[in-house]
Order: sequence, then C-alpha cells, then structure tokens
Amino acid sequence: MTLEFILGILQIVLIATTPLVFAGIGELVTEKSGVLNLGVEGMMLVGAVTAFIILVITGSYFLAFFVSILSGIIMSGLFAFLVLNLMSNQIATGLALTIFGIGLSSMLGKQYIGTPIDGLSPWFFVIFSFVIVFLVSYFFYKTKAGLILRAVGESHNSAHALGY
Repeated sequence: MTLEFILGILQIVLIATTPLVFAGIGELVTEKSGVLNLGVEGMMLVGAVTAFIILVITGSYFLAFFVSILSGIIMSGLFAFLVLNLMSNQIATGLALTIFGIGLSSMLGKQYIGTPIDGLSPWFFVIFSFVIVFLVSYFFYKTKAGLILRAVGESHNSAHALGY
C-alpha cells in the first residue's frame, strides 16, 4: 500500500462521512435535551434530495446547502408537532418519519436519477463539520445554556424545580 492509496482512502472517508457528522451532531443535541428522534435518517434523505434538486436547478452549492437545512427544519418541525402537540410516541413517530422520508425522497428524486453535476471541492463542508463539532462541544460544556440543556435532558423534573 502506497502513501497515495492511503491518502485517497482517507479523503474518501472524510468526504463520505461528513453528512453523518452533521446528522450525528443534530441528534446529539436532541438526545442531550431528552428527546429520542429516530427519524434522523428520513430527515437526512429529504435534505439530501432537496439539496441535489436545488443544485441541479440553480447550480449553487450554498443555496442547496441552506435548502437542505430548511427541509431538515421542516421535517423536525413535523416531528415536534406530532410529539408535542398531538402527544404521539417519540419512537413510533421517529420511525414513521424515517419511512416517510425514504418514500418522499424517492418520489422527489426519481426524475433526477443519473443527472450529473459539476464537482465543487467538498472540503468546505468537511472543514465546517470539524468546526461545528468543536462549537457544539463548547456550547455544551462551557456555556450556561448548554448546562441547562444537559440538565433538562438528564432530569426534567429537577430542571423544572429550578425554574427551567
């Protein structure tokens, strides 16, 4: 194995796992606040397909990135509405949103199968994933809001007794 081969594998791994870092950080914040969201995969798929569609239509990577964030927010809002307002089970709702996301992304992306895109260096997103890991870590362990969020996730009743 040559050094070029090892560096190529490392490059592929970093690029391929970057979306998982973003989803994992989002789920970490959710879990620390005491919510179990099993719909992350569905949210990722909807975000990915909307980003790809916007990228094909506009050619803007940054617009595609922000539209994928917006679609994730919409899916998360749907989860929050179902769990908080309609009092549905978090586990069942998360699994249902995963299945819904798989179906919706398949339906939306069907006409774009095989569509090539011009390549932009994905290193901005890789670097941003490292930065966001450190920012979330700083938030949780160095700020008062992070401490409150962790306290609410650990013991809702104790945090409520303190006024949070």
